[in-house]
Order: sequence, then structure tokens, then C-alpha cells
Amino acid sequence: MIASADGPRRAIVTGETGHCRDGEDFKAALSGCSVSRYSGVGRASFGEAAMEAVKGFVGALFGSAIGIVFMLCTTLGWAYWMWMAIKLGSFMMFFFGLLGPLAIVAGILGLWSFLFGIPLWLLHMVR
Repeated sequence: MIASADGPRRAIVTGETGHCRDGEDFKAALSGCSVSRYSGVGRASFGEAAMEAVKGFVGALFGSAIGIVFMLCTTLGWAYWMWMAIKLGSFMMFFFGLLGPLAIVAGILGLWSFLFGIPLWLLHMVR
């Protein structure tokens, strides 16, 4: 605990330390604390705390949704890439689709091929 002029209780109330072992000091810190223990600025209002919670929830939701859409699209593209490899009879395309991190590239190229058609440079490489 940090030593101060008023002893350990003042240190807890002003937020100078994060150690609250004694029940009385902990109650004092909760009841009359004018300085937040975490920010050092002041207590956040309920509206500010609620807004931070909503922002965190929305950020996590959209981050998760974007990640799920990316994984689904990449999986669809990967399956199309593997189907093209079998149809074109290219073992190297098939092998490329099975190699760990390169499977993501194969998935993106496969999705592009699924949406817009097989690129000519890919057909020239295979045939």
C-alpha cells in the first residue's frame, strides 16, 4: 500500500492503490470516493458508462459479423477452388488449396472466380 499523510485509508479513497484487503477501507472507498480508482479523473455518470457498454457491444457484434461473413465467403471460395482444381485436372491447384495459409488465398481466388468467372491468367497457368 502507498503511504500517505492520512495513512492507508486516504490512499485507497483517492485511488492511489488497487489493494483493498480491509473491509472497512473498502467500504470507505466505495462510499465517498471522489476520484475514480481506474481513471483518476472522476466518477463516470451512468449515461457515459452505458454508452461505453453499448459501443463495446456494437463493436464486438459488427466485428464478429464481419469475421463470420469473411469465413463463410472464404469457405465458399475454397470449395469452388477445389471443384475447379478437380474439373480442370490440376493437381497443383488442388495441392495449393490444401496448404494451410495458402488455402485462404485459394479461397479468395475461388470466390472471385465464383462471382466473376475464372481469370484468364489462371486458365493459362493450368492448361
